[in-house]
Amino acid sequence: TFKFNRVNLITKLIDGSFPDYKRVIPEDTTINITIKAETLRPALQRVSILANEKFKGVRIDIEDNKLTVSSENPEQEKGNETLDIDSTNKTLSVGFNVSYLIDAIAACDGELVNLGLNDENSSALITDPTDPESKFVVMPMRL
Repeated sequence: TFKFNRVNLITKLIDGSFPDYKRVIPEDTTINITIKAETLRPALQRVSILANEKFKGVRIDIEDNKLTVSSENPEQEKGNETLDIDSTNKTLSVGFNVSYLIDAIAACDGELVNLGLNDENSSALITDPTDPESKFVVMPMRL
């Protein structure tokens, strides 16, 4: 029980062990892209307009010094936007729920965000370079 002025907060202790959440946070990522949040987030928002309304899936393709965000819906409508990035010397194509990506980027307070990836089956780690304690894990999805 906690008391704050005239408010009493009563909680119940849950018996059991807390899940080891650190196991799902990628420690090392092979592809690390630092990009302006106000460049990536609007691109995701624009492309998400054509995403399937139920799954909100977008594909991120990385090749050389380009990051392409694309989506497609059952009506065969397609949209994509390509952004310039620092060369990664890696190629990757991975799908995500665009809402989760947008929310994670919006939660970063800094001007830049870092997108850490490994492969199409591994979670993405989104971090704010100005706040090393902020970490956002987004699981991939098949498109």
